[in-house]
Amino acid sequence: MRRDTLSLEEARRIALAAQGLGAPAPGRPVTAAAIAAAVERLGALQIDSVSVLVRAHYLPLFARLGSYPRELLDRLAWGGRRRALFEYWGHKCSLLPIDTYPLFRWRMERAEQGIGIYRSLARLAREKPRLIERIEQEVRDRGPLTSGELADQPRSSGGWWGWSEHKQALEYLFWSGRLATSSRRNFERVYDVVDRVIPEKLRNRPAQDAATQQRELVRRSAAALGVATAADLAFYFRLSLADARARIAELIEEGSLRQVRRRASLPLRLARLGPRTTRAALRLPLPDRAVHSRGPAGPRVLRAALPSRGSAGRAGRSEERPRLPRAAAA
Repeated sequence: MRRDTLSLEEARRIALAAQGLGAPAPGRPVTAAAIAAAVERLGALQIDSVSVLVRAHYLPLFARLGSYPRELLDRLAWGGRRRALFEYWGHKCSLLPIDTYPLFRWRMERAEQGIGIYRSLARLAREKPRLIERIEQEVRDRGPLTSGELADQPRSSGGWWGWSEHKQALEYLFWSGRLATSSRRNFERVYDVVDRVIPEKLRNRPAQDAATQQRELVRRSAAALGVATAADLAFYFRLSLADARARIAELIEEGSLRQVRRRASLPLRLARLGPRTTRAALRLPLPDRAVHSRGPAGPRVLRAALPSRGSAGRAGRSEERPRLPRAAAA
């Protein structure tokens, strides 16, 4: 079912179907396998400390699966060697399907060089490499550990983000892929060396170049979003717009993505869906309920499926997302 243009309503339906919001919640108890499949479909579940009803990362699954035992998600993410998810910087800090671990090596390698991470972490790694090595060795010898369980504890500068140098060292090692999150205690990250968290078969998988890893991330973003602009595809896994545009062009060339236009003026990029999926999406009734929205933790109904700037005028600017923080753009 090849289409060169989409109506606004069609774009909305495709986006909702891709996000798993087009089907009723299952009428049977939710299993760990169903939760893992939902996260696989989303590609990333953003972890957030915001807790009004519950921690924010529990809500998107409720919107798709209905009521479910939250401990099942905890077990999948932090349940030891049988975990199905791992924690890393996907879209901000996220729970990701564990088989996607090799797709983030390019980001870990850049982080090792101080690229794409917080400036304070890059500066610490550059100025105090011995401290970084000592903290890594301590976690290897005594881990898993929280930052508060390290042998010596310099004072933090106070406040939510007033990290001590030791905490900064742990975060640098986490970002660069030398440490991983073993579990969380009262939402505090527990660090351990990667070989005790990530399965050996994933750690030892032959390395792919950065472009190949990014191309698969863009492909997964497109599958999760259904219909998206280049900026949306870049934003999903925090690629730079330049990298995302290069990977989009490659995916269009190989036939994995199609470029379409909304029947107005806004250019879109559309993930290729099978004919049945596309027809089902176009028949999908639009929901009359609110959808929790917070990055891939609860992806918004895309700007591409909202009124275009031309129709919204200057007021439409309020719908645009903020610019990516410099630290996470690489």
